[in-house]
Amino acid sequence: MQKVLPNTQSLPLHDAASTLIIDGTISGIAEEERFTRLKHSYNTFPLNAAAYCLSNAGLTLDDIDLVAVYWDMPYSARLKGENWRYTNREILDLIFPREIFGHKQEPKVEFVNHHFAHAVSAYSCSNFEKALVLVLDGQGENASTTIWVGENGHLTKLREMDSAVSLGYFYESLTEYIGLESNEPGKTMGLAPYGKPFLNASDFFKIEDGLIRLLHPATINMKSEFDEQKQVREYWFRQFAQIIAKPNKSMTQYDVRTAQLSRLVGFDEAYVNLAASGQKILEEVVLQLIEWGIENTGIDRVCIAGGVGLNCVMNGKILSSPKVRELFIQPIAHDAGAALGSAISVCDEWKKQFSHIYLGPEFNHSEIESMLKEFKLKYDFAGDIEERIAEKLSEGFLVGWFQGRMEVGPRALGNRSILANPVLPDAKDRVNKYVKFRENWRPFAPSILEEYKEDFLVKAVSSPYMILNFEVPAESRDKLKGVIHVDGTIRAQTVSKNVNPRYWKMINHVYKKTGVPAVLNTSFNIKGEPIVCTPRDAVRTFFSCGLDYLAIENYLIQKV
Repeated sequence: MQKVLPNTQSLPLHDAASTLIIDGTISGIAEEERFTRLKHSYNTFPLNAAAYCLSNAGLTLDDIDLVAVYWDMPYSARLKGENWRYTNREILDLIFPREIFGHKQEPKVEFVNHHFAHAVSAYSCSNFEKALVLVLDGQGENASTTIWVGENGHLTKLREMDSAVSLGYFYESLTEYIGLESNEPGKTMGLAPYGKPFLNASDFFKIEDGLIRLLHPATINMKSEFDEQKQVREYWFRQFAQIIAKPNKSMTQYDVRTAQLSRLVGFDEAYVNLAASGQKILEEVVLQLIEWGIENTGIDRVCIAGGVGLNCVMNGKILSSPKVRELFIQPIAHDAGAALGSAISVCDEWKKQFSHIYLGPEFNHSEIESMLKEFKLKYDFAGDIEERIAEKLSEGFLVGWFQGRMEVGPRALGNRSILANPVLPDAKDRVNKYVKFRENWRPFAPSILEEYKEDFLVKAVSSPYMILNFEVPAESRDKLKGVIHVDGTIRAQTVSKNVNPRYWKMINHVYKKTGVPAVLNTSFNIKGEPIVCTPRDAVRTFFSCGLDYLAIENYLIQKV
């Protein structure tokens, strides 16, 4: 079992992660939150994630030639007017405490510009020889949005926009103003289809020569402090206050009002419409940037990275643009993906095979059975676990599914998943209420067999990372009642037999039993926690919520 290490160092970052590349091949990627169980791993170095990557490969820090850090710390210090005085050895001791890693050698430490790391992560994994690359996030050093051209294994920056016009901070501020947690912007994306947009991008932004500019005067002093997020958020709160006088607090209090929409989602229609407007504004601005890039470079293959790239509704609109020939969204688009990009950026060869992201810890039968016996749990060893689980799903039971190497990134892709039958209309409500303990309007995504994607997705393309939104054909909507959103769309994952054969096999058994080649798939965690990493995490979560069955590899556990 992976030992959880103390994590005491501080850094103004989030979603810390570690990547190990050996002889040009990605060996492992893991996120710190999965080990510490602290969601988003704020202000930490990825000590546990790095320890996993090294131990999994049978290496120690002394075997490492180069350590790449996905934030230019010396440059950030200079932005604050400070001198960078740390030696290479001191930085190693800061990132890899000697009492934990015991390193004797001194690999070189290289600091990589944050947006450059994001851009490399997208371009290098896209298999595009030439691409227009957009990095969209809250802030990296002093940039928030950058546009690049990737060609012949190199990146050239075309445009850089500072934190004052951060699309990430705009959307986070909107999320908080309407009454949701600012660090969970995906909730705003899910809420937006319930409302009617009444604002456009031109009400706040103007795009000139590929640059984002604020329409209204900004009073943001970008030199006053290192992290300008607070200033930008206050700016947007002033703008939103011109539309709705006060920020909404009802969502966190679960107020119930008299209007029909309020009964459905928990708060007033005005805030729901503001969410819809914010989503529309984000889509319009990003599409304008992409159109400018295509017109000025002639490149119509597009890559996207950065936390804003996790907005799958926006991604669906980009995919539908007639000006975009092909689209690659880095599935680890948030800051964990910058760990991948920084590691790739210091390699001699950038292009990487990227057929899946099952690159985290896995556990053998001996480890699993030992844990089950330690907890004195009753279990069956099922050689036909895929068919057994398919049977339970077809009967309407809710299942925890824990298999193979853990996914990296924010989406569960069939190795650390909670599953249900998407045919059942109440599947969403039951999982929200009894398993995830979250808002009743939150949608779920389906995993669909790759071979049948055209039956369920309008303008279907392969979507292995659950990062694209699709419209569902009218004739197929009754078959996916448990996962289809209020606007008739789904955030789909297409499952390939070659990439994840066990998950494919299980869904194929579901197809034989229900006539629908899909399952409801959401991340294996409860509200406020990261996705489970270990069998212990899975068992604890299983007994903390309303799941009926748990499959850990071939071991089947049920509540008695």
